Amino acid sequence: MTDKNDMKRLEQWFDGELQDGELDLDLLLNDAAAVQQLQVLRTMRSGVEAVRTKAEIADPQFQAFMEGIRDRVQKSTPRWRGWWGVLSLTAALLVAAISTFAIISYGPKQVSAETEVEQSSTGIKGGTTTVEKTENGTIVWVETPQKDIL
Repeated sequence: MTDKNDMKRLEQWFDGELQDGELDLDLLLNDAAAVQQLQVLRTMRSGVEAVRTKAEIADPQFQAFMEGIRDRVQKSTPRWRGWWGVLSLTAALLVAAISTFAIISYGPKQVSAETEVEQSSTGIKGGTTTVEKTENGTIVWVETPQKDIL
């Protein structure tokens, strides 16, 4: 009787879910595994019944019981919870202050992108290039013999 289905049927019989006629008890009592499983079930049931207690609240105890519930429900929050809020607010203000100081004291830097032309050329026949540096930047002129690019 090592079949799981047979063991399950034995447990059902033990719990009273099956009638005596629905299970072959003679066959089970000759099987060592079934007898051992039946003994385990009896041991567990007796252990559960030994520790089972039914708790009741009598009328004189009811007031104290309800007072304990009220105390737990109305219990104030721990004081350290407020410190986390203060600490996070302080950290946020510190980041904002440092950022504001950095922007105001240094300001935006002037962007200077200077282009330096090292070499210029053209693929136009007879065309030449000249580089002219001015205050506004560098200009590359392309000149053709006919004064026309086409």
